[in-house]
Amino acid sequence: MPHFYFNVRTRHGLVINDRDGISFRDLREAVADAGRGVSESVADATPQDVIRDFAEIEVTDEAGRVVATVPFPQRRWKEK
Repeated sequence: MPHFYFNVRTRHGLVINDRDGISFRDLREAVADAGRGVSESVADATPQDVIRDFAEIEVTDEAGRVVATVPFPQRRWKEK
């Protein structure tokens, strides 16, 4: 099974590398999992969370090539 990594790129250009990765049957399954992760992260986030600076997840293959990107939605944060 192919191994994929989910690196997070921030809106400031910083990349947080996934050092472990995970194996999936194919790229489609890896992208679907990344999309679920984005949705769950955004749903649980508060204005103080660092996630509001995240721009996208870069899905990379074992060679380090970016094979897909999953964007974090733009969200207006309201302080409580």
